Amino acid sequence: MKILKPFWQLLTIVFVGSTIFNVSYAQCDFTGLDEIYCIDDPATELVGDPEGGTFEGPGIDGSTFDPYIAGEGVHEITYELRPGGTGDKYYIKSNNRVGPWSNTQNNQAMDLAFGVGEWTLAEFETVVVGDVFVPETGFVFIDGSDGMATELATFLAANMATIEAWVDAGGRLLLNSAPNEGGDIDFGFGGTTLNYDGGASLTWDVNVVDALHPALLGPETPTATVMAGTWYAHALILGVGYTTIIVDVLDATEVVLCEKPWGAGHVMMGGMTTHG
Repeated sequence: MKILKPFWQLLTIVFVGSTIFNVSYAQCDFTGLDEIYCIDDPATELVGDPEGGTFEGPGIDGSTFDPYIAGEGVHEITYELRPGGTGDKYYIKSNNRVGPWSNTQNNQAMDLAFGVGEWTLAEFETVVVGDVFVPETGFVFIDGSDGMATELATFLAANMATIEAWVDAGGRLLLNSAPNEGGDIDFGFGGTTLNYDGGASLTWDVNVVDALHPALLGPETPTATVMAGTWYAHALILGVGYTTIIVDVLDATEVVLCEKPWGAGHVMMGGMTTHG
């Protein structure tokens, strides 16, 4: 499993006379604009993709474009995704072992994503939650895989409201667990459940749903869209409002990794193991 840097993209729409030129970067996009506008045309609602971005420019009110307010002339409208992940970075696990399956592959992934010495290791049992989930923190990776799943469940039960509020205010969270103990875990965020049934939910071969998803674009490349492992995932994610990222090859309804906006922030949920 790789921890990848959050992303920032921009879509610019330039009005030249009555013609719209559409220039897009990466997979940030938006819809809702016609090819030609007269100044007395009604306002139109714009839809950003991915969700959670901000529209700016003449005639913009929230996500609405009003040609009359914009007025005549050449205008530029931008759709911008907040540069999430800026600020401090944390990886939080249990202190009962060096890492899942007694390896430090998650540490190595954090080094690759953010740089050696550019993130902080913390533990469920001793971390000062009030020092981590603050505006100065941009990204948190919480992993309770292998024999750390019950410790994760305890940590989340005690601190979920604080974690959700931090994401709502603009934080970026990756919450993951490939358990080898316990059962289902309440992952919060509108009724999300990590579904673990003692081994029956193990997933070997998986597909990436969108090959142009930011997680597939680096910083470490090449990346793959079909992967296998014994096992790639130990649990599935059950919840609503999510966009799926990785699914079981044999059953696309079995979600291994997914994401959704939460207030001004963003959360990713997974049941993935470390890479072997």
